[in-house]
Amino acid sequence: MDHYKQEIELYFELKEAPESSQESYLRRILAFMDFIQDNRHKRLEDIEIRDIQQYILHLKNDKGLSAETINNYISSVRLFYSLILDKEWTQQAKASRDNMGCRTAALGGNASECEECGYFIVHYNSCRNRHCPKCQGINRAILVDKRSKDILNAPYFYVVFTMPQELQSLIYQKRELLYGLMYKAVAETLSELSQDKNT
Repeated sequence: MDHYKQEIELYFELKEAPESSQESYLRRILAFMDFIQDNRHKRLEDIEIRDIQQYILHLKNDKGLSAETINNYISSVRLFYSLILDKEWTQQAKASRDNMGCRTAALGGNASECEECGYFIVHYNSCRNRHCPKCQGINRAILVDKRSKDILNAPYFYVVFTMPQELQSLIYQKRELLYGLMYKAVAETLSELSQDKNT
C-alpha cells in the first residue's frame, strides 16, 4: 500500500498541485483502499468497476454523504484506478470496445441478397460512438467544411508538437499526467516564442 501512496505523491508533485488538493485526494484514495481491503477482501490490483460501485453505495447508504462529496470521492478513485493501477475507466473502455467492434460481426449486421444474380453481402452495424473515426468521419468532414468559412484572411502559424516514439508506451500508461506536462511545456514554449521579436 505504501508504494501506491508514493506513486500518488509523485503524481501530484509532477503536477505541481497545491498541498491541500494532494491531501484531500490522498485521504479519499486511502479511504477507498481501506474499504477494498476490509470489505471486499481483494488485492488492490484485482479491483473492478463493480467494486467501485459498491464503494459508492457504501458512501451513500452507510456514510450518508452528499452527492457533491461523493463526486469528490469518485474523482479521487478514478485517478487511482486509471493512473496508478493503469486500468481503463468505463468511458475509455467502452470507446475502445466500440471502435474495435465497429462494422464487424461483433455488433451484428444485416444481410442482403440480389434476387437476380444471387450476390450476397453482409452490412455490419456501426458503433455510432462519438470517438469512432469510422462513424464520425463524415460528420468531421462536414464540420471542417463549415468552419473553413470562418477562417480569417490573416497570416497564422500551424504548429505541431509531437512526443518521441520511445515514450509512447509510457504515455499510454500515464496519459493524463504526461499529456498535462506536454501541454504545459507547449504553452510555455509558445509564450516564449511569441515574445521573441526575432522569430
